[in-house]
Amino acid sequence: MNNETPMMKQYKEIKSQYKDAILLFRVGDFYEAFEEDAITISRELNITLTCRDKKSKTPMAGVPHHSVIYYIKRLINKGYRVAICEQMEDQSVAKGIVKREVVRVITPGTVIEDSLLRSKDSNYLMSILKTKKKVGIAILEVSTGEFLVSEFEVKENHELFNEIERFQPAEILIPKSTDLEYLNPYTIHLKPYTITKYEDYYFSYENSYKTLIDHFKVGSLDGFGLKDNKIAISAAGAALSYIKSIKVSTDHINKITKFDRLDYMLLDVITLRHLEIHKNLQDGGKKGTLVELLDCTQTNMGSRLLRRWIKQPLLNLKKINQRLDAVQEFYKDIELRESLLLMLKEIYDFERINARLVFGKITPKDLIALKDSLEAVSKIQKLLSKVNSEILKEIKNNLEDFKDLINLIDKTIIPDSSATIKNGGYITGGINEELDELRKLKVQGEDWLKEFELKERLRTGIKSLKVKYNQVFGYFIEVTKKNLKLVPKNYLRKQTLSGAERYITKELKDYESKILSADERIRQIEYEIFENVRREIASNNSRIKDAAYNIAKLDVLVNFARLAIENKYTKPTVYGGEVISITEGRHPVVEKTVSSFKENDVFLDCKDNQILIITGANMAGKSTYIRQVALIVLLAQIGSFVPATKAKIGMVDRLFSRIGSYDALARGKSTFMVEMTEVANILNNATKNSLIILDEIGTGTSTLDGISLAYAIIDYIHKEIGCKTLFATHFHKLTELEDTYKKIKNYNFPVSEEENKIFFTHKIAKGKGNKSYGIQVAKLAGIPQTVINMALELQKQNIEESKELLNKLENLDVLNITPIEALNVLYEMKKMLG
Repeated sequence: MNNETPMMKQYKEIKSQYKDAILLFRVGDFYEAFEEDAITISRELNITLTCRDKKSKTPMAGVPHHSVIYYIKRLINKGYRVAICEQMEDQSVAKGIVKREVVRVITPGTVIEDSLLRSKDSNYLMSILKTKKKVGIAILEVSTGEFLVSEFEVKENHELFNEIERFQPAEILIPKSTDLEYLNPYTIHLKPYTITKYEDYYFSYENSYKTLIDHFKVGSLDGFGLKDNKIAISAAGAALSYIKSIKVSTDHINKITKFDRLDYMLLDVITLRHLEIHKNLQDGGKKGTLVELLDCTQTNMGSRLLRRWIKQPLLNLKKINQRLDAVQEFYKDIELRESLLLMLKEIYDFERINARLVFGKITPKDLIALKDSLEAVSKIQKLLSKVNSEILKEIKNNLEDFKDLINLIDKTIIPDSSATIKNGGYITGGINEELDELRKLKVQGEDWLKEFELKERLRTGIKSLKVKYNQVFGYFIEVTKKNLKLVPKNYLRKQTLSGAERYITKELKDYESKILSADERIRQIEYEIFENVRREIASNNSRIKDAAYNIAKLDVLVNFARLAIENKYTKPTVYGGEVISITEGRHPVVEKTVSSFKENDVFLDCKDNQILIITGANMAGKSTYIRQVALIVLLAQIGSFVPATKAKIGMVDRLFSRIGSYDALARGKSTFMVEMTEVANILNNATKNSLIILDEIGTGTSTLDGISLAYAIIDYIHKEIGCKTLFATHFHKLTELEDTYKKIKNYNFPVSEEENKIFFTHKIAKGKGNKSYGIQVAKLAGIPQTVINMALELQKQNIEESKELLNKLENLDVLNITPIEALNVLYEMKKMLG
């Protein structure tokens, strides 16, 4: 016998439509989860798991409706999809079971709620369609309306992984039939993220093409540059269909932009990690990263764009120099720069406010923030009236004064309004006659209450009589216990308290009905006006969106200029040649953490200085040096000034790094195997125009194997690739390569030594280093003196044995020695070598 209640039947029917999501089911003042969902949220949110009733023992867990967003955020951050099921009618007037339906499905990549988003980070959904030879990707930022697509050939899966890491999507959408095998290396290698499988039908070219042309209301996608990009179109159409399927408005997505990954410097997953671009190597956080250093932007929009620029260094010389010229103009014009910084501080995140306008998830406070931002945009446009650089002129021409929208909000919404949609009180007077009359009635009603209270005091003789209000009883009369004998017969008792009694009268209740109906009508009229204003502004979302992008771009460029001044950066010369020449270069992040950073020069070309072999002690500065060269090149190609007194940068198409070792046992690979895999990736993908930085290659195996591999790798780069390379090593044997190869040069970081103590100069010098000072560095690290003494003794012993062995070889008369004598000498040498 089925003993399920009507509500549980309703729950199961709705849950059957959202099997892949946690269903939060509105019941009164709570959102409840049942069965497996209840067990899941109890575990993940650490909330009490209970049973709906003793008979069925159905697992149940719930959260209060007023704090549900906090719990949803935690679930989304853990990769869950959450379906919000609301009560669609008032329980008090419902006939039978209350009507309920899912109003929103929230997934990690489709978040629109401001409280669920990281303000400085984009929240991308990435749709991927992979064929045997090509990959189509679509990147959609639902909270802003940004929509990007690309299609490219893939030889190895890491080419796709590089794009995934570049955009770091919160959610990846793939066809249901797709084998996850090709994504597994990525899921283990980097941060966890949500993979959503979507019906193959939505990835079909025919369906996707129709979805896109219907959405953009065009007859063809050729105008978006998507002709013959069938795979990219398929991925894009699936992404748009997915957004619509989870009840999110797509009206703010008004254009689709094709990008070519070859327009940007290739920064692979490994390089982004080794250079600590957006995550540090210690705990994966932002501290000590390039992003943390560079992001002094004034707006969240600028912050998000900066992060994109950092991971997409340009390969277009004209665009690079346009950015550099704009930064230089701000660098020189102090008044303009400081005025813009002040104005930018007044701008809210109106890019996301604009999207919420379309979604209908807007508050009066948001509209005031939008108005203030648009007013600042108008002032910024005027500030840019005399700019000279091309990119700044373009920004100025793309901005407008927005008088129409500013005036609309100004005349409609009360400034500094903290009122909510539910409570009303945010619409200005004088724009709706009925609203003004009802508000007047309400004010008069307050006077009426005062007169009523005074009249009842005089009539009853109860001087302490008070008229009060609460949400349970409405308006009532309160009389203290000592005055109960004076209460008239027409008072109806409603509640007894310890020190008083509460009463109502017909006259008071008639007034209450009149006032409350006026309150309800006031809220209704205000909401109608508000909705009309919202729709009017939302119809201009493309104008607002364009302004937001231009303000973000301006913010980043002003930010670069301020950083240049504060950190003594200089404008680099970026050109299409092969030379990288940096005078007194500095590591942009490390220099902020040490008291006296030592500047160093570098000169690389493809003629005589293609490969620099850099030796020196641990802690001497080798790793910092090669990293700083890579970061200076990257900064130059995003359009920033660089930490140097002079820099000439021949444009680099790909930046590769292999630095240090890290534990990869969780992936079933040894440290050395990972090292060789990453080096293989570099050797197979670098071009003549690439820059490679390598540190300690070959140290994960025996010394002989390591030296042999390092030698062969350098030889391959020299002969087969021909690109500029910095190779830091402790294998001093490799310095002999300078004698054999014309394009290889030796450099080292000298160390001063006094009384068995070492002092680092941190200055690079030409020539080879001859010692690694490992024992001295170990002492600095705090190794016990007993261990240090023993190591020094063994080192001395090994040096003496080596000298003795060399002396024997030098004194050997090979022309006159007999075979027996030669065998005896070899036997003695073998004993010496152990």
